[in-house]
Amino acid sequence: MVPVIELSGSIRERGLAYGRAARDRIAFCISAYTKIFEAHGHSFGEARAIGRLSEAAIRAYAPDYLEEMAAIAEGADVEYGDILALNNRSEVLFMSECTAFAVMPENTANGHTLIGQTWDFLHILRGAMVILRIEMETGSLILFTEAGLIGGKGMNSHGLGLTLNALKAPFRRKGTLPLHVRMRGALEQPALCAAYNRLVEGEIGCPACVTLAHRDGLAIAAEMTEGDVGALLPEDGCILHTNFFLTPRFTERDGNKKYGGTLSRQARVNQMLRGRKDVTVDFLKAVLGDHKGAPEGICRHAQTGQGLPAATNFGLIMDLTAGVAHFSENNPCENPFVTLTL
Repeated sequence: MVPVIELSGSIRERGLAYGRAARDRIAFCISAYTKIFEAHGHSFGEARAIGRLSEAAIRAYAPDYLEEMAAIAEGADVEYGDILALNNRSEVLFMSECTAFAVMPENTANGHTLIGQTWDFLHILRGAMVILRIEMETGSLILFTEAGLIGGKGMNSHGLGLTLNALKAPFRRKGTLPLHVRMRGALEQPALCAAYNRLVEGEIGCPACVTLAHRDGLAIAAEMTEGDVGALLPEDGCILHTNFFLTPRFTERDGNKKYGGTLSRQARVNQMLRGRKDVTVDFLKAVLGDHKGAPEGICRHAQTGQGLPAATNFGLIMDLTAGVAHFSENNPCENPFVTLTL
């Protein structure tokens, strides 16, 4: 079972509590990423070096985040550089992942704003997942992430929610603000416009699409790539995204345009959700558990014979109007959804 870790107090107190509560999972996460990086021609030492290069950008963006990472390391009894490395995992290595959606009030049965996704990544990382419930002076957050990371998918008490899709483009920039730090900065904002501005601030180090939605009934998907950001707005009452660029001017740099899995998942989620006017949480649970296009459907199962197989590691639906998250560990077709409330 994925642990739910309650965090409150000062930034240092929260970091220490996080590290202590997730000590075993942080150690597992470091071990898992050591194997993952090595399997793709990298090393954890390289990740540590990239993490160190990001310190200046993080300090300029939010110096408290460095204090939080140092406290996590202290609480978990690991090296500070290990935590920096984990928070730069997207800047080290591309991995295709996730089917995401944001459904506007005009398309939901009860007039609520709904956002969510699958997290399709390496099966080995199922043992690294944590849920963080963070109480701050400015409000509260629920984060769904990997142990040791300070950012991830989630929602806040202001009615803002955030999802992530990996994208592929031929660049990585060292010394930039890490993607997961951007996501944390965005998720601490009270309004959609402020979250978007915080998300795209500074030099971008890796390609990704982050979808932001708010209980006001608004949403923006930011496709971030080298030196540029493409903003996608709802069409037919929703934003639907897998793992290739939808911004027309970015298509030439897309490294995934020949990858059938992301295209078939986009086709299927479009088929199920675009134009539908009676979307419910229960219907979205069925979307997240759908197998059309298998073995690389929306709900993906690990395939035997692969060294480090990929799979759907969780399904997530966030009702931003109600402030309730519905979470299914591992494959949503096999596991019940539990609810978490802000």
